[in-house]
Amino acid sequence: MQRFNLIRATLVDLNWLIFSRLIAIKWILKTRGQDLQKIDVDEKGNAEVFRVPSHNNNDASDFYQDFTMRVTVMRIMSRKVCYISKMDPSLPSPGKLNEDLKRAALQRDPLPVTTKSNLMTVTGPANRHLLTKNVLDFCGNLPIYNTEFSPARNDPSNGTTTGHRVAKKSKE
Repeated sequence: MQRFNLIRATLVDLNWLIFSRLIAIKWILKTRGQDLQKIDVDEKGNAEVFRVPSHNNNDASDFYQDFTMRVTVMRIMSRKVCYISKMDPSLPSPGKLNEDLKRAALQRDPLPVTTKSNLMTVTGPANRHLLTKNVLDFCGNLPIYNTEFSPARNDPSNGTTTGHRVAKKSKE
């Protein structure tokens, strides 16, 4: 388990894409001198952005958490695509995340790491007319697809991951 150290907090450039005209706190998490992820927290705008570099054969991706619309948008620039889904209800609000990051910076011992696997199913193109300006600015001209997540089941005997999708039944 690697130890994460919160190394600094700085103000975000006011010309930055999503948070233009807003002041946000930028947190940079580091481990052993390598950037792990960058987190932009905008308490006033009720949003968070996580920037995760490529790792373990995963493409670099950015996650925009819109707590007003209760959606998560994942942007993968190397694939030139955005995916949108309902927000995980267990995610901390921007204010709580800021508190947790400050508390984590003071920890001397390594923090526990929890991993949760999900399978993502693309359900079709998103209706851009229903999305906020911030979501549209985050994705730019990239196509945006609706997605659903289902729990993944790992089979340690053969190293595979499977999932199931529960179909919605219409009432007659």
